[in-house]
Amino acid sequence: MLSLFFLIGKEESFATHFYDKNFFLGVFFLGALFFGFWSYKAFENIKDYNEISKGKIEEYYNIEKVGKTLVFEVKKDNNVLKSHFSSTIEEETDSDYIFVAKDQKVSIPKNVVK
Repeated sequence: MLSLFFLIGKEESFATHFYDKNFFLGVFFLGALFFGFWSYKAFENIKDYNEISKGKIEEYYNIEKVGKTLVFEVKKDNNVLKSHFSSTIEEETDSDYIFVAKDQKVSIPKNVVK
């Protein structure tokens, strides 16, 4: 933003005395390029997160029962998902394990747990 100020300034200032206006134009475009790349990556992550949120957890994680804990390991690297986490089983039915995540009960079918 500072480079844009120097580009549109009419009077010769200390900065423009030592540097050509093309220098400030280059700095401005380089900053715009970095901002554009950052925005693109942020949008890509949001798109991935949205797609993942529509799927089932067993599509993205290998789930293993260790005692009264379910251990989740990501199947393939993804910068949106945690690589591993665990949760304590609160309830168990004949077909599901139930745990609490973010104040909500989540059930995992026993047939997807190793």
